[in-house]
This record gives sequence, structure tokens and C-alpha cells, in this order.
Amino acid sequence: MPNPGSEETVEDIRQSRLGQAAFDIIVSMRFRVTGTNHSTGARMTLEFEAPAKAAAEHKARGAGMDVQHVAEVHDGPPVERKRTTHRGDHGGDVESVAGFHPVLKTLLILAIIVLASWIVWPYVRGFFS
Repeated sequence: MPNPGSEETVEDIRQSRLGQAAFDIIVSMRFRVTGTNHSTGARMTLEFEAPAKAAAEHKARGAGMDVQHVAEVHDGPPVERKRTTHRGDHGGDVESVAGFHPVLKTLLILAIIVLASWIVWPYVRGFFS
């Protein structure tokens, strides 16, 4: 533990307590970098150990990749996601926020047709008389 008043830099800690390799392992994180190969245009996904997202992107650019996405890789259990076949399909567990129930839509359309017929009928009846 540093004495009060003494300034111990990160470099001092790196060299004195842990050593360079151990410090890099503790500080660095794993990143999955997705992009395309600069020369061929082929899709690439690489994983890097880096202290920051920008450093992982820099390493990927050094490997000849045009970076499109960088994401941190977590060591926890994989997250289970429901598979859907259509965009916006939530498997029935989430109600749709847009639109009416089909029965309400049908009743509304019928009401509009009846109202239009009621308004137009006198003109149609007078036309055929």
C-alpha cells in the first residue's frame, strides 16, 4: 500500500508488484472484432486480448481487416434466445403494440361500409326511380 503523499504510478505498480505479463492479463479483456478482409473483401471474425475496445480495433486493422463491429466477449454461460422465423415475431409472449385485434378491425370496416351505404342509399334509390 503506498504511503500517503507518495505518488505511485501505474508503471511502478506494473513493474514492482505483478510484472508485465500478469498486469496485462488482469487489465486486458477479450474482444470479438467483425469486419472484412481489406484485400479480398471476405468476411472475418477475430478475437483479441486488449486493454480497451480501441486497442482491439487497432490490432484488427493491423491484421488487414476493415472493422465493422467490436464486441466484448464474456466468459459467462451463453444467453439463450428464442428463435424466430419472421422479423418482429416475438413468439407470442409479447403483445403487439401496433394495430387492433382482427375482430375489431372487421367490425370497424363493417361499420364504415354500413355508414357509407346509409348516406349514399337515398341518392342511389332516386337514381333508379
